[in-house]
Amino acid sequence: MRSSESLQRWFETSLRPRLQRMAAKRRPDLPAPQLLVVAPGVRFSFGAVDRLFHTASAGKPFVAVAAARLAQQGLLSLDAPIGELAPDIDLSALPAAPGVVLSRELTLSRLLSHHSGLPDPMEPPRGHSTECSLDRLMRQPDRRWDPAEVVAQCAGLPPLGRPGERFAYGDANYALAQCVLQEVTGLSSHEVLHTQAFQPAGMGSTGQPHSTATDEELAGLKIAPVWVKGAEISHARALSAGTADGGAVTTLEDMVRFQEALYEGHLVGRDLLARMSRPRSRLHAGLHYGMGLATIRFGELMPLVLRGLPEPVGGLGLWAVHCFFYPRQRAHIIMNLHSTAQMRRSFALHAAIARRLARLT
Repeated sequence: MRSSESLQRWFETSLRPRLQRMAAKRRPDLPAPQLLVVAPGVRFSFGAVDRLFHTASAGKPFVAVAAARLAQQGLLSLDAPIGELAPDIDLSALPAAPGVVLSRELTLSRLLSHHSGLPDPMEPPRGHSTECSLDRLMRQPDRRWDPAEVVAQCAGLPPLGRPGERFAYGDANYALAQCVLQEVTGLSSHEVLHTQAFQPAGMGSTGQPHSTATDEELAGLKIAPVWVKGAEISHARALSAGTADGGAVTTLEDMVRFQEALYEGHLVGRDLLARMSRPRSRLHAGLHYGMGLATIRFGELMPLVLRGLPEPVGGLGLWAVHCFFYPRQRAHIIMNLHSTAQMRRSFALHAAIARRLARLT
């Protein structure tokens, strides 16, 4: 039996029953996991495959791709000071280490790789709070956020270091990057992502309705539930704060289209993709970041059990969204477990699939 046939059989006889048991144990307001796996000679899906879902931070690669494509088009340099790229953006209220002039030291590459020194307004440092922090965001569920407003929430927070000095994951990096792309192109952040990522990748079902749709349109969309700290927020306008870092509403199939276009070289060139993908910083054991793309190293999670597994590249979202590509196996995994409380379980599920993908030749 060929390895692809053996893998397909495992999906149907082992993984599907496991997912069915998982779905049966979930509470009524938490749907079955959405899962799509595509590899040469293999295709497996589970759950509401066609239902829209919000990517959360698994949409950060959209922003990185947009910036990279604009660089390829000669409209900007990823390493130029953002004060040169976007001189009209006022950075004076943002926290900076002593002696740092942000307009001179911040670059898109530092923003996209989380080396800006800016704090995260979504999860501010201990002892501080912002209006868009996860604890306070839903106090104003109908508020519409744009990238500049998310960046502005950094004012009053302490800086985390000099630009380029250290890795500190945070949504302000991507919100500010989007502000720069807006300034360079003259387009809204939604138009930038549409023209530079969604449209060229053939993502016909992807958009950012929490920022662009009318109240009636947003209410009418069948978006999968999003549970954050006990609250279901899938249709809350305030989720537009997540749009500031590239988050979008999409489908499993559209995410496969995006990854195929990206890793087959249809969106950015090989050298630039390598720069985006190359892990340079560790968020925590098993999860490393490059310039817009994350890498999972399963062996760091459970060395005795998961050592030697292939290392997928892609994006991870707060409510257990995984959008990853396995370069050597040419395999895609798109997964949504709908809740921040499901992140650990999502990694266990992904690792089980990775162990089988490792057998593909």
